[in-house]
This record gives sequence, C-alpha cells and structure tokens, in this order.
Amino acid sequence: MQKPLFLLSCLMATSLLCAQARPTPSPFTAHTAAELTQDEARLKLQAAASPTGDAIQTLEDQGSNWIVLVVRLHTGEAEFHRDWSNEIFVRSGTMTVYYGGKMTDERAFGPRIGEFHSASMEGGTAQILHAGDLMHIPSSVPYWVKLAPGDTASYLAFMEQ
Repeated sequence: MQKPLFLLSCLMATSLLCAQARPTPSPFTAHTAAELTQDEARLKLQAAASPTGDAIQTLEDQGSNWIVLVVRLHTGEAEFHRDWSNEIFVRSGTMTVYYGGKMTDERAFGPRIGEFHSASMEGGTAQILHAGDLMHIPSSVPYWVKLAPGDTASYLAFMEQ
C-alpha cells in the first residue's frame, strides 16, 4: 500500500513542478526585422498566386487592436472601418493612399462588424507614401491604397478601436 501512495505522491509533485515551470504568457510581443522580412517574402509569393494580387498575415489580434502585414502587387479594393482607426507604416515600395472619398457599391467584409470593401472609391485626397512613411487614417474614413503599374508595396497596418 505504501508503494502506490509513494508513486501517487511523486506524480502529484511532478505535475505541480511542471505547472510551476510553465512561463506566464506575456502581454508584450516583439517582431524582429528579420522575421518581418521573412514573412514579407512568403507573402509576396502568396500575393503573386492570388487573383487579388495581395496577401495579408495577422501578426497580432488582441480584440481591441490588431496588426497585419500586407503585401500588394497591384491596387486593391477601397476600405472603410467604422470603429477602427488605422496606422499604416510602409515597409517597402511606394503607394498612393486616397482618403475621404465615397466608396461605390460597398459590401461587408471580414469577420468584424463595420468593415466594408468596395471595388473603387470616388474622390478623396491623395497622399503618396514611401518606405518609412507613416499615415494615420481615423475610423469611419474610407481609403484606397493604389499602386502604379508594376510597383509592389508592403506595409504594417495597426488597427485600433
């Protein structure tokens, strides 16, 4: 009888030690330049195979904010985020962002409520962005990322509620 109790005690002690040895998940994260460059290269291949000419990877999703890495090989669709502001940091290439116009034939897009896409947008103000540039787009402002023919661009989008 003592042997089973001893074994049970050892198992319980081992499981307690293992449970204590697990690190607590940190709310802080980091994405190195090397990791982003590697992700970007993979996304560029995906974008080349995609009929939309773009590829997106979610780097973080914490509910009230999320970060995506986007690679575009040509102009995409216009976007509107009712409840989310957007910070765009250009990693490579040159792109023109039209903002404040009117989307045509918008449709709901993605899993989040208040997200819309459209094939195009009428009007708006043009802002040319180059690698290293940062742009803030407030919530409820439509915008459209356009590329010149033959250009490619990659950027990080920081979405915040």
